[in-house]
Amino acid sequence: PVTGWLGKITDYNLLNLSLWISDKEILQSETGRLIILPKIALRILKRYLQYLKAGAVDASRVNLDISARYQQAITGEQHLFFFITDDAIEEVTPSTMAAHFDSVLPLPLNWHRHYVRSLLFKKEIHPELIAAWMGHAQLNEPAFTRFSSYAIGDLNKISNLINKKLTSINCKEISFV
Repeated sequence: PVTGWLGKITDYNLLNLSLWISDKEILQSETGRLIILPKIALRILKRYLQYLKAGAVDASRVNLDISARYQQAITGEQHLFFFITDDAIEEVTPSTMAAHFDSVLPLPLNWHRHYVRSLLFKKEIHPELIAAWMGHAQLNEPAFTRFSSYAIGDLNKISNLINKKLTSINCKEISFV
């Protein structure tokens, strides 16, 4: 993560479970990739959106800036995730994430991506597909272009494997409101 951890709501298509991820620029052009979200991630995201709506209403009585930031996350004007520290908005960056998470989960900020990479490798997903899913494109060859041999079915297989793992460890959505 650099800034805007997990993007804006406008990067998500909740109908087809997809997330568009902006990757680093390659040769002066914008590149990105599409991944299919695990079903549990969609359920969690929907609950989070409920939380944002409730937060916007609750904060409107005490802090209009925080209420506005909730609303901006809902509309896609700002990134979905942010911190509220001492009644102030704190955007997500590697340093703010480390400040909030290091005492609870002292792991590198990208450990989850590499854990999933190992999981997919053990499930015999082709290494090139794993690299493409992670955004590790070869120089001048973004993975998901019109001439790519990867298909939505490949992305669905990855999504289903991740969903199965998350379900096996009892990961589930919680109600905030």
